[in-house]
This record gives sequence, structure tokens and C-alpha cells, in this order.
Amino acid sequence: MQAEIIHDDEAMPTEDREMFLQNVISDCDRLTRLIGNVLDLEKYESGSQRLQLRKVDLKLLLEECSLGIKPLIHRRKIDFEMDVPERLSSTYVDVDKVKQVITNLLGNAIKFCDPVAGKIRLVARKKGDAIFVKIEDNGHGIAKEEREFVFDKFYQVKNQTRKKPTGSGLGLAISQNIVKMHRGEIWVEEGIDGKGAAICFTLPLYTVKKNLLHAQDIDRG
Repeated sequence: MQAEIIHDDEAMPTEDREMFLQNVISDCDRLTRLIGNVLDLEKYESGSQRLQLRKVDLKLLLEECSLGIKPLIHRRKIDFEMDVPERLSSTYVDVDKVKQVITNLLGNAIKFCDPVAGKIRLVARKKGDAIFVKIEDNGHGIAKEEREFVFDKFYQVKNQTRKKPTGSGLGLAISQNIVKMHRGEIWVEEGIDGKGAAICFTLPLYTVKKNLLHAQDIDRG
């Protein structure tokens, strides 16, 4: 529609034309991301997606993901805390896919934390034979009756401070598939000081790569 307006109105002022063009570009970007997410999710659900495993220090991986979103956190004046022990464990994961999970959860926390005095906390701990990660905010939260549905594709949490949902509704569905492929679990809890939302997930600690590959084969069997 906006492209048609630009095409049909040759006398449109330059400032208005640039605004409409920027909107068209943004819409195209959103559509491209949506198509990519849909295709990715189809691969996960069909079992055709595979993990590219390598051993990684999980603390360094978390720090790298946090560093990537810090400019946005600073711009929005969000109080960000990273609570990760100096020595966390290493394990075999698909680095790009686990980065996708962490970045998606941090992005959601940025979108939905308190718009005036936002707080986000990233916590990681070794618990038994797994790494536990929690990314929590102080926003409006997710009602208990909705928590079992937030990982469904296209589901949008209704009880938010925004006028309309943002995003494709596929980020958490993809994140769940990635975590499950690693034989981990993902779930929702209350956020900071009983407010907001916390998305928690675990990644089993694998000392030998073939252990996870074998787990994949069992899962697909």
C-alpha cells in the first residue's frame, strides 16, 4: 500500500517520500525474518534440522551474547545484571543455535521490561549434570494460565503494556526446539522480585560429543 502511494504521488515532498520508503524497507525486513523463522521451524518440526556441535565455554558464550545487546540496553537505560560464576562449565552445543536462544530471550526481556525503570538479570549456574540459565525482567509478566502456551508457534502474550503484540510469535517456539534438540528443558517463571517474567532453560553437560549425537538419534527414532 505504501509503495503504491509513493508510486502514484509524483509530487510527494521528499521528506514524506523518505518516510514511506523507510516504512516499506522495515516491512520487507519483517517479512524476510518471518519467512526465515517459518522455514526454520518447519525444519525443527520435521526432524531435518541437525546440530553442528563443538565444545564451548558457556560463560564466554553468555558474555558474547550479552555484549551484542548492550548498546540497546544502554540506549533504553535498562539496568542489566549478569550473575554468572567465574568458572562455569564447558559442553558440546551448536553454538549458533544456542546464541539464537539467548539473544532471542534477551531481546524479549528488553521489549517487555518496565519501560521507565527497566531491569534485566541473566543468571547461570551449574546444577548437577546440566547448566541452568535464567533471563528475567521486571515487566508486566506472563499470567500463569498463559505460561504453557507461550512456546506455541504464533502465540502472542496478551497481558502486556504494549498496545499491540510485536514480533512473529515464533521466537520462543524456535528456542524451545533448539533447547529440546540439546536434550534440555525450557519453561517460564516469575521475574525479578516476583514481577515480570523469567524464561529458564537447561543444557545438559556433555563430556563427549557422541553422547549428544546419540541422544539426537534416539529422539528422532
